[in-house]
Amino acid sequence: MNGSIYLTAFGAAHQQTRLEVCANNIANMNTPGFKADRMRFRLPVSDHAVGDDPSPMRLVVPESAQYIDFSQGAVVPTGNPLDMAITGKGFFTVQTPEGLRYTRHGRFSLNEDGVLVTSQGFPVLGDGGEIRLDGDRVEIGTEGDITLNGVIADRLQIVDFPTSGALQKMGDSLFAARNAGATEQVATEAKIQQGAYEAANVNAVKMMTELIDTLRAFEFYQKAIQSVDGMNGKAVNAVGALK
Repeated sequence: MNGSIYLTAFGAAHQQTRLEVCANNIANMNTPGFKADRMRFRLPVSDHAVGDDPSPMRLVVPESAQYIDFSQGAVVPTGNPLDMAITGKGFFTVQTPEGLRYTRHGRFSLNEDGVLVTSQGFPVLGDGGEIRLDGDRVEIGTEGDITLNGVIADRLQIVDFPTSGALQKMGDSLFAARNAGATEQVATEAKIQQGAYEAANVNAVKMMTELIDTLRAFEFYQKAIQSVDGMNGKAVNAVGALK
């Protein structure tokens, strides 16, 4: 493959992925606990060959990787005693049919059995398992202690992971351990704020600006591909005319 075409096509593919990431971030900007995806570009350790070109020429092609931005979102007060926001590093632990999941989405409610559940109906876990709130006055301490009518009844199971790459998105602001080796640990830096939730960490203005820049970059690469293809066509025709 022609080196110029290879590079421009590679650049267009990068911008298309970046466009999809931006669009998904914007679509979830009002989803509590949502963590934005980001793109990271770097130069590879080794050079990449230009297609199947047998010549010794090699081009260094940047590599891209998608990662989750776990930075803190804004804390939005609601006054609802079952809404909870985590400030600092940590996740609520949730029981699902597929196993344990983790979330920063703290807009909880009670099901018909009085169990604290997520918006999808999954039980939120405490040190004693499912959390049942059958008292008239529910208070949540900054360390996650749950007090019912003045008596400590349980404690939220707030966990963290050694590295941010240990988690993967599962949809609905839920995360799962990426592999069996990703071991959870007690979150030592997390604080709980009752009567509030954490908003998505998506800056609307910044993301819209990035979306526009990405669209322009993608259009540039499209035009570059067309230009290079046109020049190659003219070169081929010129060679043909000389024969």
